[in-house]
Amino acid sequence: MKCVEKYIFKKRNIYLISKHDISDLKHIEINPDVTITYYNLNDENLESILSHIYENKKLVTKYTKRNERDWKLIIAYYNNNPAGALWIYEPSEKLFYDSIEINPNQILLCSVYVNSNYRGHGIHNQMREKALEYWMNNCIDKEVMSVVERGNIASNKNIQRSGVKIKGYNYLIKLLGKKIVSIYKTNDKTNIWFLFNIKKA
Repeated sequence: MKCVEKYIFKKRNIYLISKHDISDLKHIEINPDVTITYYNLNDENLESILSHIYENKKLVTKYTKRNERDWKLIIAYYNNNPAGALWIYEPSEKLFYDSIEINPNQILLCSVYVNSNYRGHGIHNQMREKALEYWMNNCIDKEVMSVVERGNIASNKNIQRSGVKIKGYNYLIKLLGKKIVSIYKTNDKTNIWFLFNIKKA
């Protein structure tokens, strides 16, 4: 299955939240050892903080270049140690991110990661709650989207535990591992994108 997903075909779950879904959301238990905060993307220590969280150095280099115009960063600390990160992508124009088109009427919660040393403490859920707090206070008329790999059992369980429902799927068709077609399907619409020469975030 992993070989098929890597080189030929992959299915991902799409989670969507609108202001009409607020009553379905469940508040999560707060761990007093965890502190969640917004992080200034212009801070000179950004790369160092991300290096403590993400174990993939290429991702750290990539994420350090994100600009504060379209991106917000939430950092989780466990006993004052950087432990997790969640990014909010709020585009000012229609762009593709991770093979899906995101428009200015949406925000995307993405690049969510909890360092392997700090898992099992509710950090993922507390970061999501902070992100939803940002949405409710700043852009509640926008739709919140999360895209989660079907095989990522822990993340899917965490999101569903907070009352968020799967409302669509993303199918990626690949040729020798390179994504060539992205199909986005919900009850309301189906979009098909050919991933050549598209403007990416």
